[in-house]
Amino acid sequence: MVNAEIAVPMFTWYNVLGILCLAIFTGFAAGSYPAFYLSSLNPIATLKGGMLRLKSSAIWLRKGLVVFQFIISTVLIVSAILVYLQIQYIKNRNLGLNKDQVVFFNKEGALNNNLEAFRRALEGKPGIVASSISNQLPIDVGNSFQGVSWPGKGATEKVLFDKLEVGKGFGETMQLEMLEGRTFSDAFATDSNAVVINETAARLMHLEKPWIGRIITINDRQAPVIGVAKDFASAHLARKSAPMVILPIEEDGGKVLVRIKPGQVDEALASLGAVFKQFNPQYPFEAKFMDVYFERMYRSEAVIGRLATVFTVLAILIACLGLFGLAAFTAQQRTKEIGIRKVLGATVGQILVLLSKDFLRLVLLAVAIALPLAAYFMQGWLEKFSAHIEISWWIFLGTAVLSLVMAMLTVSYQSVRTARMNPVKSLRAE
Repeated sequence: MVNAEIAVPMFTWYNVLGILCLAIFTGFAAGSYPAFYLSSLNPIATLKGGMLRLKSSAIWLRKGLVVFQFIISTVLIVSAILVYLQIQYIKNRNLGLNKDQVVFFNKEGALNNNLEAFRRALEGKPGIVASSISNQLPIDVGNSFQGVSWPGKGATEKVLFDKLEVGKGFGETMQLEMLEGRTFSDAFATDSNAVVINETAARLMHLEKPWIGRIITINDRQAPVIGVAKDFASAHLARKSAPMVILPIEEDGGKVLVRIKPGQVDEALASLGAVFKQFNPQYPFEAKFMDVYFERMYRSEAVIGRLATVFTVLAILIACLGLFGLAAFTAQQRTKEIGIRKVLGATVGQILVLLSKDFLRLVLLAVAIALPLAAYFMQGWLEKFSAHIEISWWIFLGTAVLSLVMAMLTVSYQSVRTARMNPVKSLRAE
């Protein structure tokens, strides 16, 4: 479930001994309370048929445990819903670029010297739309530096900029959303000295519009701004958006990015593999999909979602078992009362309401405590993301209704069974 393999040597002598000791201890602990309680009873009163009744403190302990169990269940229900919605939001939100239908592989070997010829050979091939290069994946930028200056920058001001180096055709390949201008193109020879920045960088520098043509300094080299890109998801969304400069790639290595046509994956990979083998026969062709890489970036969140779902189901089951046990115990304690009420004309529905309302109060109390707790903890978790969903009122309402329905279904069986009991038999038993 958590994508981890753990080798546990189960059938060793110490593991077997530990399990046996645990079983013995559990059985002893579970049986000790009723044993001590029964041994403290007055035997004369017991032989006369007296009912075994718990003290009020024990009743409140049982009710308190049921409330606690439903608090845990309700918090987990809200958490599981919000984790699922946040993961879906991450997968489906506008990233500022299009990660789908893009494959990438290492720029190595002969490709370092023949990249432009390689790109031209891809043009017009079945399933191929566009291609480019970058020194790192645009959805997972890890390089940063402080070598950016602009008019009006303070002498002691230090700002960390993300740095992404790309080749020509990058904008078309990644379908980068531009606010102004363009990315690097084969049609402009002067692009080797230019720079593209993102929206956050433009605002940080307080550049006046139009942004295009403004001069900034990159490592003591003046560079004209030819484009301003909309902020895109250049890293895990747990990291806040950072100012970014996009520069022409200068060094060997990096990644080759290729956009393929939807519905033509097999044709595109076949075309790409054939051209790759022609230009770089010494290296194996190992293309990977960028959307798959993107999902792996959020693997921990997906694991949290799966675990939250499983533990939610377990918590609901345990809470319902506790409530069922309390309902059965309460019904047994009130057998005589219910028999008298039925003799006096009480209907099944009235008795059902009588037995159920106390339990519903317990669940309502648990929900009233759990919802603010869930809102507090989950809001803190969501704020770790630079872009996240808002907690809507319908999540709390739906969770409250679900908890009440589960409680009603759990209690209703025992309540209906008790309400339909023959009052003559119940009174005779007393």
